Amino acid sequence: MGLRCSKQNCLCKFENKRQHCKEAKGLADTANRSKSEFWANMSYELRTLLNVILGLTQLLNRDCFLMQEHQRYLETISNSGKHLLKLINHVLKMSKIATGISTIHKNVLNLHRILHALRDVMHFTAPVQGIAI
Repeated sequence: MGLRCSKQNCLCKFENKRQHCKEAKGLADTANRSKSEFWANMSYELRTLLNVILGLTQLLNRDCFLMQEHQRYLETISNSGKHLLKLINHVLKMSKIATGISTIHKNVLNLHRILHALRDVMHFTAPVQGIAI
């Protein structure tokens, strides 16, 4: 009789653990969906503001009286903004992949171009930090 109670006790504990795991998985799935929705909404908001900045940069760059130095500044702002826009789009894509809405596609990237763009961005911030480029 003692063995029978012990077996039933084990089954009861197992069922409780299983139910606990099921509830925890449900909470984790809900949290994951909330996170993905947050990133999707945040990405939309960031992209909207960034597109305004990029648009204004294009308008300013049309000024034929703009000094060459200022044109370089605008080009750096534009390149940095475009890079940031790509990063935001990647975050949005990753949140879609996490929820199963999208799939991963392999692309070739131009590392040389990315490094040049990074150097242009760092050109302005590095001297302030005491870093020579």
